[in-house]
Amino acid sequence: MFKRTQQYLSLSVVIVVLMAATTLVLTCQHYVNSRSKIVAMLKSLGASKVWIRRWLWTQVSLLFAFGSIAGVLIGMGLEFLLRVPLTDLLPSPLPSYGVTPFVMAIVSCGLIAIPSLGIPLTRLLNINAAAVMQSSVAQKVSAKRWWLVLFPVLPFLAAFASNIMVWIVLVSIAILFIALSAVSVLIIRWCRRLPLGTAFALAISRLNRSTAASGVQFGALALSLMLLATIWLVRTDLLSDWQRTLPDNAPNAFAVNISPFERESYLETLDNAEIERSEAYPIVRGRLSDINSVDAKTYAQGEDSSDALRRELNFTWGQVFPTTTNSLQDSGVAQRVFR
Repeated sequence: MFKRTQQYLSLSVVIVVLMAATTLVLTCQHYVNSRSKIVAMLKSLGASKVWIRRWLWTQVSLLFAFGSIAGVLIGMGLEFLLRVPLTDLLPSPLPSYGVTPFVMAIVSCGLIAIPSLGIPLTRLLNINAAAVMQSSVAQKVSAKRWWLVLFPVLPFLAAFASNIMVWIVLVSIAILFIALSAVSVLIIRWCRRLPLGTAFALAISRLNRSTAASGVQFGALALSLMLLATIWLVRTDLLSDWQRTLPDNAPNAFAVNISPFERESYLETLDNAEIERSEAYPIVRGRLSDINSVDAKTYAQGEDSSDALRRELNFTWGQVFPTTTNSLQDSGVAQRVFR
């Protein structure tokens, strides 16, 4: 269950990063397109490439700084609001989460922005001054600039190289993105046959003139909605599976480290307060050395081995199984311990 939870959290992080990366790429593309005429005009007025690069770098740096500050403040506010309904469930005070989440968020944003802005900005810097009058003369970016994609890809590979679920989802996302883009383009072309109003017909005509860009944007939008639905469905399924592993009468509070001379008085206090409890039992830390006269190390090898055989455990003993924890009797580990 904990392994599945960890995979779910990793999947959620990947999906959120992908959605943010898609939004950032589209935003950067719009940023570059909106400044093509401006850069061409500046070049026609005599601005050098170095001056334009410094001008664009200043704008990007200011946007990144303000965006980072706003994102950190929003993240802190959402984290604080998340604690409000959980005040009675969480310990007080909670340990500090430190600066790691903020650093990871800013670094991730920077790594994604390097190819998202670097590739189109290179094309923008190489635009011809004649593009002021005729945009078709704009120069295309060199294929050599695509190596910038390695900046976010390599850290991603290092972080999720062993998570099979993440890679399955990524392959599925790529296939779905292509399928959704193709379907959206077909729908747009089919809409031309409908009896539409003038404004709607002009909008459809505009979308059909840039088929590739429209397909990417529609595919990204549909994929984002699908990813949100995936997070919700996986979360619901994970919680349901976790609840099914717990019996109806599972305890929700535990008392440990009670001295032998305090045991009777403590139990008497619980009984006087009419608090439902299980039988008290001793606990000792230890490791499994033998299982049915076989060295436990032989069971700790292979893919089906349990992590419980490679670490210390909390052991208890008694003449009979506890009557309030029937699920313990169904546990394979418990049967091995008590045999």
